[in-house]
Amino acid sequence: MHSNGPAKILVLVIASILLGCGSPPRAKIPDRPGRVDAPIVLASDDDLGEVRAAYDALALDAPGRDTRRNELASEYSRRIESTLRRGKRTRAFLHFESLLQLWRPMELQQAHETTEFVALVPIAELLRKTFAKSGGDLEASAALYAMALMQPGKASKHYSDIEEIFQYGDELAVLEHGPGARRSRPISILESTVRFLPSASVVSRLVALYTERQEAIKSSFRRKGADMQLLRIHGPGVLTTAQNIVRILAESGRIRDARNAIASISGIGDDARLRKRLVAASTSSGPTPWLLLSANFLDVEGDEGAALAICREAIRLYPKAAMSYVCAGESAEKLGNILLAIRYYELALKFGPEQRKTNEALATLYEQRVSTLAYSDRPNAALAQLKTFEALHKSAAKRFETPLLPDLASAYTAMARGLVSLGELAEAHLYLARSIRLRPSLSAFEELGTIALRQEQFVEARSHFEKALALPTEQLEELFHRAAIRRISAEALAGNGDEEGAREQRELAFATWLELLNKYELSTAGESEARIEIGKLM
Repeated sequence: MHSNGPAKILVLVIASILLGCGSPPRAKIPDRPGRVDAPIVLASDDDLGEVRAAYDALALDAPGRDTRRNELASEYSRRIESTLRRGKRTRAFLHFESLLQLWRPMELQQAHETTEFVALVPIAELLRKTFAKSGGDLEASAALYAMALMQPGKASKHYSDIEEIFQYGDELAVLEHGPGARRSRPISILESTVRFLPSASVVSRLVALYTERQEAIKSSFRRKGADMQLLRIHGPGVLTTAQNIVRILAESGRIRDARNAIASISGIGDDARLRKRLVAASTSSGPTPWLLLSANFLDVEGDEGAALAICREAIRLYPKAAMSYVCAGESAEKLGNILLAIRYYELALKFGPEQRKTNEALATLYEQRVSTLAYSDRPNAALAQLKTFEALHKSAAKRFETPLLPDLASAYTAMARGLVSLGELAEAHLYLARSIRLRPSLSAFEELGTIALRQEQFVEARSHFEKALALPTEQLEELFHRAAIRRISAEALAGNGDEEGAREQRELAFATWLELLNKYELSTAGESEARIEIGKLM
């Protein structure tokens, strides 16, 4: 990472000018047309996650979507076979779930017309046999439901096999808990299956079982009074039957059927507010009632997919309403798909650019993406995202009196750190200069100090670390950061022959880490970091 003579001097001159007093013109960062990003390797878990998130963010009619789906399906199939060979059955089934979710609910019913879906029959059959032998009724029945879609001509046989599994599960539950346990195991199996395979047959069977169960429980309560044993057997889902039915129908693209589906639910398991919102949405002439209905699911863990589906229905009905896209963006964020959230927030700004909250939500996600790409050795992709982030700030400056938050400082620092890892120090210095001119930060000064330290420029390194430590700190994360900087600051002092100063910084760092351990309730990760740093100091 060392610079050569003249180049090294040029870097230091540029950095000293840019980091000096006053506000010099911002130096233009040169394009690097020959630079290549790290290749995408689907065998890597990180890369697979990145590609999958990008796929899930695509519109149904996006060019190249089918090609990307085929690539992902091939990788998931490879992983299923590989993990089964190694006896990792649970992991293999998780890959199967991801594989089936490559098809959206509205695509599943026609999926048998595509060769790549039909080609998955051997994988599904392998999983069915594997789990049937080991008593995995949930996994075996899910594989059969998938095979029924892949092989319509054999669907009746597959459904018959599923009913045998359900009947056996019912018999075991009744033997263990009594007649009140009937339907409990099939419902449990279907509740898991519908999350990754919301086919018409799975959805209809589960909704029917929910309705039958509620009628049976109401009948039992009328005869015997409240029976807590029944509630224990069937679990807390009994209390949220209406919510569960609406969620399932929403996620399977059948939200329009929900109003009739919960018509017979009353008493235990009903939800008056949900019912009212569902009626309002189905009779509305604008997006607001749909967004209120979505809110019923947004903050419920595991129901975020229903919230997104309802927002998508609002988009379908009111494609020029910015609030519908904001709703979808918030739901996608809750689901953890940053790329999908970005897509919806960008569309929201297309129809409502004056919404500051949406601008800042998008700015936050752009900042995350720059960091992710820069730290993944993909500087070209990071730079493209950074330019989009800069354009957002430029556009927002014309609309709002105060600057957009977050600013670009952290993104510039992240870009610089990624470049440092590639040995591109001159460009990294320029980004750090931009970052500090916007907002001096611990991270930017630390990165400059670390670069200088690696080049054995100990005086300069110490100067940058001093500037970092002089910044005010308020958050717990900043206290962690300061303590870590003190340790590497000691290295700069020692390198310059100041052993006394180095010892003082180590002692201060040691005391800070002890204080953090004793004074604060740290997360497991935070406590581990503190103990590792103490070990380094010792």
